[in-house]
Amino acid sequence: MEYKHVAGPVYCRYANTPPIVNSELADQYGIRAHSFVELDEGSNVKVSILLDERTKRMTCHAKVAWVRRDEGAAGAFDERWEIGLSPLSLTDAEFQALVGYFAEGPVSPLELRDQVRNVAAESAPATFPGKEEARRVKAVTMPVTLIEDIDAKRGDVPFSEFVTTAVRVYLAGT
Repeated sequence: MEYKHVAGPVYCRYANTPPIVNSELADQYGIRAHSFVELDEGSNVKVSILLDERTKRMTCHAKVAWVRRDEGAAGAFDERWEIGLSPLSLTDAEFQALVGYFAEGPVSPLELRDQVRNVAAESAPATFPGKEEARRVKAVTMPVTLIEDIDAKRGDVPFSEFVTTAVRVYLAGT
């Protein structure tokens, strides 16, 4: 596993759900970041990465794989930590794009927040020219009765496609 710095700000919040592996590259790459806050090793986090001068963003879930004290930091107020995030719940296309943003050293410290949804909300989600829109497996908790109702009414349409279409129709109407 290679842990790499990212050439852009990285924000995270604690999450209830673990990352779902969507790519074999999740076993190859993780994010290495410096932090002024010690995160809980083994915890789940939602991550927002800002790229291209904050004009693009990429979000995913990850696990805090390791936490180490940054030995280069000196003094109580300069306490810093190195954090390893993996696996990342990115797709192959997202990993391939992220590799282009790996940096030799830290660009800015990882920032722990209560929410990452609104971080650089004006930034567009990262896209991949020449490729279809990235698709990820997402875990949601739904009542079994709702899942059974959907199964009874969706016909031959795959469950995820049915739900995705329904959500898009709902969002277009709001």
